[in-house]
Amino acid sequence: MSEGDANFHKKAQAKIQEFFKSGKTIIIVSHWLEYIKQNCERVLEMRLGKLSP
Repeated sequence: MSEGDANFHKKAQAKIQEFFKSGKTIIIVSHWLEYIKQNCERVLEMRLGKLSP
């Protein structure tokens, strides 16, 4: 990861955390399950375009 990418990632993470702390609803689409586990209180999982049971 280049320095510019690392700086962008750090800035983006700070902004996302700001949203989380303010209680706003955030929609995150990700394959990064560990990030979701660490940052989200509620999760809807979809598979093949449908909600998973």
